[in-house]
Amino acid sequence: MLITEFNVTVTHAQVVVFERPPKAYEWTDDHVAQGFLFSPGDVSFGVPDHDGVCRIQIYSNEKFVLDDLCLWAVQIPFEVRGDFIDVGTVSETRKVHIDRDNYNLTFSAYDGLGIDGDCTFLLKLFFSNDTNPSFAIIKNGIGVTTDRVLRVDADEMS
Repeated sequence: MLITEFNVTVTHAQVVVFERPPKAYEWTDDHVAQGFLFSPGDVSFGVPDHDGVCRIQIYSNEKFVLDDLCLWAVQIPFEVRGDFIDVGTVSETRKVHIDRDNYNLTFSAYDGLGIDGDCTFLLKLFFSNDTNPSFAIIKNGIGVTTDRVLRVDADEMS
């Protein structure tokens, strides 16, 4: 079920999802290749450099289904412990209510100009309940250049 959608100007080439304010982490070549940087409680998803705004859509209690229009997609485990999470960019986030649970969080990207017409990328986040969530590269493409997960940890910037 689509619970919210909004437009953002993606800064620092990433979309963030977190429960607690994230620390500053060092993106490695492996993180860039797999399209995400993960630390328990927060994740950053890479978005290629582009002009224009992106639209973020957030779905709750709905499993991601891969289709031919998807440019790339990755999945990470995400536990929601509080009443709200933050979703957005490094410079601007929105509070979103997601029920407390363990989820497979899937980040998928689409050509926004081809689908919606007024945004560069349509970025969909799916929170799907799962008792045993896992990491996965669902589809590689311009935002994901590997077919397997390379790192499930992150190093703080010094």
